[in-house]
Amino acid sequence: MSVETALLMLVFFVVYLEGFLSERLFGASHNAGEGTSLFVRLVSEAGLALAVCWALFRSRTRKLPPGSIFFIAYAGWAVLASIQNGESPLQGLLYSRYTLYSLAIYFIAWNNTFRASEVARIIRLLIKLFILQIVSSVIMLLLLREFVEWRVGTITLTGGELATVFPLLALAFTMGWYFFVRPRWWILMLGLAFGLVGYSSGKRAIFFLLPLFFVLNVCLYFLIRRKMPIAPLRTRILQHGVVTGMIGIVIMVPAMLTTEGFADVFAQNGLSWETASGAINFVQEYNNGVRDNGDAGGRNAASAVILVGVALGGPNRLLYGWGPSALGVDNESTGGTGAGFSALDVYYGIVGWSRDAISIGLVGSLLYILAYASVFRTVFLAMRVPSSNRYTWLLGYGACSGILVLLVCYFIYASSFMTCGAITFVLTFSAGLVASPEQNLFRKAGIVRSTHAIPSRPKNWQAG
Repeated sequence: MSVETALLMLVFFVVYLEGFLSERLFGASHNAGEGTSLFVRLVSEAGLALAVCWALFRSRTRKLPPGSIFFIAYAGWAVLASIQNGESPLQGLLYSRYTLYSLAIYFIAWNNTFRASEVARIIRLLIKLFILQIVSSVIMLLLLREFVEWRVGTITLTGGELATVFPLLALAFTMGWYFFVRPRWWILMLGLAFGLVGYSSGKRAIFFLLPLFFVLNVCLYFLIRRKMPIAPLRTRILQHGVVTGMIGIVIMVPAMLTTEGFADVFAQNGLSWETASGAINFVQEYNNGVRDNGDAGGRNAASAVILVGVALGGPNRLLYGWGPSALGVDNESTGGTGAGFSALDVYYGIVGWSRDAISIGLVGSLLYILAYASVFRTVFLAMRVPSSNRYTWLLGYGACSGILVLLVCYFIYASSFMTCGAITFVLTFSAGLVASPEQNLFRKAGIVRSTHAIPSRPKNWQAG
């Protein structure tokens, strides 16, 4: 095993276990405001730095992947926003560092020629770490019998929104496994089982976003494989999808009965169409909520207020926001929720784009979108190359679907993934492997069978 492979495995291992390590080994308490142990996070960052240095030393090429300019510009703009708002340039680097870390992994995957066994080893590790999140959530539900928003499996102790975003990422790769490797209905059920991570953290959004992305993933597959035969492939996918969806609904209803907010709706109406309507109304009221003092208290309300506030705040606010430290200082001084901004009368509801707009201006938000949109475009175009390599189709599909998850959540739901590599690191690693001309995975047809990393497809399955 090469040095860069070992270092990348260390990074993924620590990123997905940092919550467990911080709380169980180092005693870091979220309630005490400590969040993640500094030592644990430094280990992952040091491992990534060494991996980049090794890649620069050993790689045959040292080319930046397509779209890297947007990642770099995002960090550069954060530094400029710091200066314009009277802060240290270091604040801008700290603010944007996880975007640069994602670019670093993208760079490594793009330039290094990993052996098939090394790629399979990393993927096997990620599969185990993904499954571990389900196991951790089940343990939390059955043994601890508690719904704790800030504990997201074993990943991290902060950013409860991650409990919704991670299952959507896991669903993307699981459905890629179903579509390209092993078309069994229980694989789809496994994808929905990641919703336990969100349920155990008390995240109501998982009940809406998981089914939505289940359908979107099917549509994305049909878009990618436009030339596949209509039958029996589409028929089987639709049959499995319907069966899985029905089982999912049967499981989802009891789960909603024990979830705060939805439980009250069920108590009033029982199992009826009025309950479904009431649940939708509850979500709308929650997202559009305004507090008695006029502060925005929901995501939709907050986004509208922030967009107007930034746009009317003058050229400096529009371009550079209030500075990378603005949200942290505001919440420390006001005792806020961690998702609000008193200068714009927002109590709760800041999402990814609005976090950037407040901290580094709307230009920063645009650059972040362009960075990951460029990764999506690169992978999507790479997947148009004919190939019999199922392993590559799985990674490419997961990267495409995962980036859609990231961008949708960036607009409407979350910002926590921006300061945690559990989402973005997997996406840029997969994208770099699939699209890299050096790695050239699409032309390595035997990679799956030679490594036995993923079970083979049945003989009667037609991929088109």
